[in-house]
Amino acid sequence: MPDMLLEFHVQNFALAEDLSIRFGGGLNVITGETGSGKSVIVNAVSILLGRKASATFVREGADRAVLEGVFEWQPPAAICENLAAAGIALEEDETLTITREISASGRSTARINSRVVTAALLREVGHALADLHGQYRHQALLRRKDHTEFVDLLGTEKHKKNVTLFAERYKELEELRTRRLEINEGMQRREEEKDLLLFRIKEIEDSVESEQEYYELEEEVKLLENAAEISESASEAWHKVALTGSDTSALNRLAEASEKLRDVEELEERIMRAISAIVESEAMLEEAARELRSAASELQPDPGRLSDLQDRLLEIKSLMKKNRCDSVARLLEFCGEAKARVEEIENTDQSAGELDDKIKEKKTVLKGLAEQLTKGRKAVCAKLEKQMKSELAELAMDGAEFKVKFNPAGGKNGGTGPRGAESLEFLISANPGEALHPIAEVASGGEMSRVMLAFKSILSGHDPVPVLIFDEIDSGVGGVTAWHVGGKMAALGRHRQVIAITHLPQIAAFGDSHLTVFKKKQSGRTVIHSSAVAGDDQLGELSRMLGDAGEKNATISMAKELLKEAGRVVSGA
Repeated sequence: MPDMLLEFHVQNFALAEDLSIRFGGGLNVITGETGSGKSVIVNAVSILLGRKASATFVREGADRAVLEGVFEWQPPAAICENLAAAGIALEEDETLTITREISASGRSTARINSRVVTAALLREVGHALADLHGQYRHQALLRRKDHTEFVDLLGTEKHKKNVTLFAERYKELEELRTRRLEINEGMQRREEEKDLLLFRIKEIEDSVESEQEYYELEEEVKLLENAAEISESASEAWHKVALTGSDTSALNRLAEASEKLRDVEELEERIMRAISAIVESEAMLEEAARELRSAASELQPDPGRLSDLQDRLLEIKSLMKKNRCDSVARLLEFCGEAKARVEEIENTDQSAGELDDKIKEKKTVLKGLAEQLTKGRKAVCAKLEKQMKSELAELAMDGAEFKVKFNPAGGKNGGTGPRGAESLEFLISANPGEALHPIAEVASGGEMSRVMLAFKSILSGHDPVPVLIFDEIDSGVGGVTAWHVGGKMAALGRHRQVIAITHLPQIAAFGDSHLTVFKKKQSGRTVIHSSAVAGDDQLGELSRMLGDAGEKNATISMAKELLKEAGRVVSGA
């Protein structure tokens, strides 16, 4: 089954109290008397698909209006991704149900497959699902940003590949530019950070090289602070130990003891051991005496050096506090981290230059691709302009002119925008002698609808939008032109679903499905109803549209002839 609107339900919307419509594939025509409420249906569909809603649409006396459409649709990849991001799972039968509720206070809520969605997502899905044409401005042809895309859809396969390739390369360039901008924005901050880090690294390295050096520095300061006391104590101890004039020194006493024992050492083994111990003690005391004498002479107060060393210690401790380090080890670790960060900053600045080279290369590639796109688009537009002139002539707009204007994209990436070097804009002159104007400025809804029909006829087989809705496209036409309009809509219906509100029997005769809309009074109030017609009922509706004035046989005969002729047009006979 092709992508299409399967069912549409309306509750308490304007004059529609409880309306259910089933649509078929191909061309669906909706007819009815003037003022019967046909446009209410189109209005409701446009609101379902994202048009702004208001409390004025809620049927008087109801607390809310409910619109619901069930679509058979396989969304394009980009839409699928956005639906998935919103937590919306697609049904296994590929149906998508859109619901919109409008409260009497004016607040509206939209749901897709029972999940509440934002207005932006609803509009995105709505634009991809259906184009509405006529008095409403929910039309793809009026969105200038889509004109370039329309032309690209008509291009060769090579052109379409170039469109895809350009979009990919443009995205890559934008990513490079974003990264480069981030580097630019942080450059001054990084330079300031680098200068500060280099200053602190120098401060630390000038003050201390290693943890061991710091501890040695602390020890030397401690010695110098106590040098006088140590020297004095060492000198006094030396006099008590060394061989001096004092009889009380340790070595003098040991020498006397040893001398006393010499005469009897051979008589007692224990005496010999005692003398041996005294000799060893003398050697140890002599060594101690030398150390004491050295300490006493060398450890002298040095106020100048002590002051210098104390200043260094104070400076190191100040650096520890400044850099929030609780030890010298952590201060040196911080110094290493600072060096690593400096290297990282320098590498970042180097990568900026590399990014500049890559950006330059991408711009060159994009320029070449953009030139190919421009060439391809000019070829498509030359053909499109001729086709549109011919199509419009068949739709009672003989003498209308259609042109495609190439506006410079004015992009920041070497003069290219997201779609190339140009932004295309459709211009039209609906009547001979009139100047060309942007298509969005065409005043007549009927003319606009016929322009869209002509364009969609050319785009048939390429356009991804599955549902086309025309509201009274036949405004201002009749006779042979009406046949052309009906034939073109029927031809479009072979590729997608077309829903058309019409008052012309020539167009209604082409419908694959035919719905009538009419009003009834229920409980003293007017209510809109709809009914599918076929066979005799369809002949009766066509007879009414032909202006039946009581001569049923004549109008029925004409209606049969219309259906027969429409069938021949569709079959190509």
